Amino acid sequence: SQKEWSSRQTWEKDRPDFTALFAFIDWDHDGKISAAEYEVFDVQIKSYTDGSYPKTNEQGESGMAVFKRLAAETPKKTAPKTDPSRKTSWDSQGEWNADKPTVKWIFPFIDKNSDGKIDAGEYLAIQEYKKKHRDWQAQARKELGLTALPKRSSDTERPSLLFLNIDDWNDWNEVLQGHPQAITPNIKRLAERGVVFSNAICSSPTCFPSRSAIFTGIHPARSGNIVNDNGSQPWRFYAGDAVTLPKHLSAQGWKTIGIGKNFHNGDRREFDEYIGKKGGRLKQVPGSGINLNPSGVWGIADLPSTKMPDYIAVSHGIEKLTSVKDPLFLSLGIYRPHVPWVVPQKYFDLYPLEEVQFPERRADDLDDLPERFKLLAHLEAKFGPGYNDMLAKKGYDRQFVRAYLACVTFADEQVGRILDAWDASPHSKNGYIVLWSDHGYNLGEKEGWSKMKPWYDSARCNLIIAGPGIPKGAVCDKAVSLQDLYPTLVDLLEIPSPPQQIDGNSLAPLLADPDADCDKPVVMSSETDGIRYDVVLDNDYRMTRLITGETELY
Repeated sequence: SQKEWSSRQTWEKDRPDFTALFAFIDWDHDGKISAAEYEVFDVQIKSYTDGSYPKTNEQGESGMAVFKRLAAETPKKTAPKTDPSRKTSWDSQGEWNADKPTVKWIFPFIDKNSDGKIDAGEYLAIQEYKKKHRDWQAQARKELGLTALPKRSSDTERPSLLFLNIDDWNDWNEVLQGHPQAITPNIKRLAERGVVFSNAICSSPTCFPSRSAIFTGIHPARSGNIVNDNGSQPWRFYAGDAVTLPKHLSAQGWKTIGIGKNFHNGDRREFDEYIGKKGGRLKQVPGSGINLNPSGVWGIADLPSTKMPDYIAVSHGIEKLTSVKDPLFLSLGIYRPHVPWVVPQKYFDLYPLEEVQFPERRADDLDDLPERFKLLAHLEAKFGPGYNDMLAKKGYDRQFVRAYLACVTFADEQVGRILDAWDASPHSKNGYIVLWSDHGYNLGEKEGWSKMKPWYDSARCNLIIAGPGIPKGAVCDKAVSLQDLYPTLVDLLEIPSPPQQIDGNSLAPLLADPDADCDKPVVMSSETDGIRYDVVLDNDYRMTRLITGETELY
């Protein structure tokens, strides 16, 4: 029953068969094992055996045997990485409250020995607790006898939120640097005032499932909504009675306004107020551009920027920031660079055709792929055989890259307009900005075009969060997902969780410390050309597995 040891000697005397485990359990390396450290170790043992003693893993090892072997074979690898700049202890509740203002209430839960402090062992224990419980805050509050998260005393304490999404924007910008020529000064200046998640992926690489997952909190693998073709049914068909993010915030006292594309249709009933996409069909300069197929359209807009639908949408957003005085959830969708790639001439002029560079490509990139992966790359069911070779032969591939870049710069200009309005409004004083794109986009990488691919170019998306208490100009390179947005906002805005189970992990700890230890694999699920696949990404590897068994590991 003993759970504390004051020195290595007392441990070895008491546990002679497990002397090698001392360094593994002693996470803070203070030469002793606290009750909290031992509790963490106990949880780890059980996680290895999918339950409690004496269950074993597939190799027949007990949990204790696994850790004994790991400690003996690779003691340096099993010891945790230490970062002297990362804070893991607090000498008082006041000090904790100053550093962790969004989770003040949890101090007594972490302070297991009730000494008015949080030591490194206790802090580590709460990190393990988070891994064990999907909705860890709700569980902790239940154990503390609290029924809900603390209510704010007034509307002035309820921060506004600009929830800004850009359709089909991959990593071609000055922040993620996916293309060296992309001109995007406005997303760059947002990055300088918040945290950039540089290794963020979507939960599904097409609009309908990705957006549905963000706003409902339900991952596509659980809802069954994994591809745009599922759009033959409304998104609510897959979400049941889930309370969406805007509905949940409205119930908590926010004025919720949606503008433009947010849900991929079906937006209106989810917001207190909704303004759809305005501007009608885009007029093109006669004879400009190409129209090969729905995913291969570009042209010169025969109208000024001020008449473009995205410009109009942002103008509505600017007006709402000015006129609405209540705490505001403004969810604003910018449609470009989604096809058709049609914007005014001046944006094309920034990228002379003969100077446009292709994204990084390898001639032999498909040589080592199983045949079914090649089907995913080429998507002949949509584009026909030899599509990539045809584009290259006719020079259309360079035109598409140019048109996409032109649309990216146009979209970035709209980002700048809404940022200027936000900064000039009272909402900016204590409010948050979240910028995200629903997935990535392929423009010739792996001979693939459009989205819906399992590779990083389709998966990687933009994710930046800025606001009070969030580090400025920081980059977090941990693997995260857009699926994490709902639980993150629950923590950030200090509101109860919705009634449904929400997937993902709160990014609040990484917003407090972008360099914090965090290795929680994230999943992307989809189907292309009739082939279901899942992608798992962690901080070091990315694995794709087709339902038919073929697997890639990067």
